[in-house]
Amino acid sequence: MSKTTNKYSTELRERAARMVIKGAILYFDIHFEPAMLLVSQIGSSTGEDRHSTLGVDASRIERWREGGLSKAEQALCEKVAKSEMAVWGYEPSGQRNSVLRHSLFMLGFALKTGLAVLLNARRSKNMLQSIRRRLS
Repeated sequence: MSKTTNKYSTELRERAARMVIKGAILYFDIHFEPAMLLVSQIGSSTGEDRHSTLGVDASRIERWREGGLSKAEQALCEKVAKSEMAVWGYEPSGQRNSVLRHSLFMLGFALKTGLAVLLNARRSKNMLQSIRRRLS
């Protein structure tokens, strides 16, 4: 891929990201201000914070397509959201959890959550308050 093509692709992704944000703002009937697009690129536990970089991170716009949910996570999400999925016309994937898969998932979830809390402890001024806010 040439530099020109890469630059063009990046510009298209950035424009698409801005359009998504503007669309959400219009959907919620909020008055749009251009400054709304000037957000710090911080807060993801999967990437490094870039405090000095402002704007929508266009590289994140298609991240959801990369997957990331295990079969156990898919089954759990579908179990919890079954009625909402039906209302919106989504077909379940048909994933089912065995007792072993569910147990391993829950153990992994607890370990990942604990690790995330430890690794992000410096980001929060009051960890207990942050946990309460997430769980409420």
